[in-house]
Amino acid sequence: MTPQARAAATRTNLLMGAARAFARRGYTATTTNDILQEAGATKGSLYFHFASKEDIAVALTRLQYDSWPPRIEEIRKQATSPLDALLDIVDMVVHRFQHDVVVRAGVRLNLERDLVSDQMPAPFLGWEDLICGVLAEAQGQGQIRPSVDVEVESRVLVSAFFGIQHRSLVLTGQRDLPQRFAEFWVRWLPAISADDTVTGRAQAHARSLLGRS
Repeated sequence: MTPQARAAATRTNLLMGAARAFARRGYTATTTNDILQEAGATKGSLYFHFASKEDIAVALTRLQYDSWPPRIEEIRKQATSPLDALLDIVDMVVHRFQHDVVVRAGVRLNLERDLVSDQMPAPFLGWEDLICGVLAEAQGQGQIRPSVDVEVESRVLVSAFFGIQHRSLVLTGQRDLPQRFAEFWVRWLPAISADDTVTGRAQAHARSLLGRS
């Protein structure tokens, strides 16, 4: 392994250790020693790559944000319609919020973002832009009613999801996230759908979410 590759691997290991620590304890309660213990790393290696715990938190949050676009792009390439893309994006997002430690750490860090750094990337806006684009495509293909304001509905969906995931995090550690989101999904998507076919697909997708644990 080259020195550059070894340094990159060490940095990744430190970030993953930080993700496990932040996901479990949050930002304030996590110490650099917690991160070192999770990563099995030395203090010298940590401070070679990061100036502080704050620096690690910002880097980890950016890593989480940067991890979404490639996955979403792949889904949109493979989807047969904008609605299918939206359903698959929802599946991926719900799964990662439940099971991906980097995402779970990002959620905890955003809850304490005012205590972390003013360099923390802005949440929500990227999701709103993405959903707005998908809804606009669906509207153009007749899957969503022409009267629907896709910009407003993108904010409604993003706001609802993040509120639902926060409730699920606090009350169940996100174990019931699929079920709680399905309760919203089965009401929201049919309300903007153009026909019964779209409504039926939304309801079937909600049932699949309800069946998860």
